[in-house]
Amino acid sequence: MKTEKISPSVVVTTYNSPGFLEMILLSLDLQTCKKFEVIVADDGSTQDTKHLIDKLRNTLSYPIQHVWQENKGFRAAKVRNKGASIAKGNYIIFLDGDCMVRKTFVERHINLAESKCMVVGKRILMAEKFSREVLQSKTIISNWSLWRLVVAQFRGQINKCFRSIYISNKIPGTNFIRKHFPSNTPSFNFAIWKKDLLSVNGFDEKFEGWGQEDDDLVYRLKRNGIINKSALCAIQVFHLWHKQADTAKDSKNNIRFQNTLNHKNPIFAKHGIKQHLDNNNKTTKK
Repeated sequence: MKTEKISPSVVVTTYNSPGFLEMILLSLDLQTCKKFEVIVADDGSTQDTKHLIDKLRNTLSYPIQHVWQENKGFRAAKVRNKGASIAKGNYIIFLDGDCMVRKTFVERHINLAESKCMVVGKRILMAEKFSREVLQSKTIISNWSLWRLVVAQFRGQINKCFRSIYISNKIPGTNFIRKHFPSNTPSFNFAIWKKDLLSVNGFDEKFEGWGQEDDDLVYRLKRNGIINKSALCAIQVFHLWHKQADTAKDSKNNIRFQNTLNHKNPIFAKHGIKQHLDNNNKTTKK
């Protein structure tokens, strides 16, 4: 059960993909829930990303902030912490900037929120040619009906359209199943109470390069009593195709995550969100 009124902040990570970022910002502009903020957490993009945000800022129905860090390779853990550190809301929804969301995305995250739980959604993949067409036309296909999505899958444009079927948490047993059959925890679609994120000092910023910073966070949260709750058939994002970067997990990240699994790393990350909160406080006092 929810224990307090929810004020959501959506943290969107991005890197040099203003076309993708525009699609997610436009899809967020169509939300049934209107009371939320967006923070773009930028892992070292060029000025094109800033120009896009400045162009859209006065047309969007929600407040938007932009945090940036220098491009020193893949540092998603750090930039997510920086984004979350300035969040005004008490409930943080993390998204990757290469996705589109349904108009009920924020509303359903709020509906599934529960004390001592993080909520993990799924994604539907879009094919390469279809993604190019959608980007060119700026079509928000994430709001298509189930029937249109079935047809799109038949045409090879998307996969796993069944994930867009909505199974309400009000159906007896659904919430029990969601909490006892957790999802994997890719960071492109998950939500957590800010106080729970702070309780483990957020993402461990020692994870640099691709991989396992989200797995590490979830395991430390689990050790701290936070349940991984699945949002399958409730909350999904539509992932735009792009050429994959090198996704071979960094060997240092593998070793670091194994240390977390073996309880050699502390629950409270040594290098985490606290340093950004401290910096924010110093700036405010000036």
